[in-house]
Amino acid sequence: MRCTFLVALLTVAQAGGAPALAAASRGQDAAATTQADPQRIGLHLKRTASEVQQLQQAVAAQESRSRQAQERLREQDRALEQLRQQLQATHPAPPSGKDGS
Repeated sequence: MRCTFLVALLTVAQAGGAPALAAASRGQDAAATTQADPQRIGLHLKRTASEVQQLQQAVAAQESRSRQAQERLREQDRALEQLRQQLQATHPAPPSGKDGS
């Protein structure tokens, strides 16, 4: 899903982004618009690439935090299981019969 979004974003950015799309919709020649201001398009591509990189870093950081939280939960589960076993060893369960024999 992330990769699809990034590919779509880069495709639009390489095509000139919103200015090129708007120019095409007004009936102007998008190629002429692209050639008219290559510096602006280059700057837009750099900004877009920078934004994509920041988003990728944010996703990687979130995934790392998620893995760390998952490991902490596993450790807590193991600790709880050990405590449950210790409790059962020191306090055995009462007999299951209703008459107490």
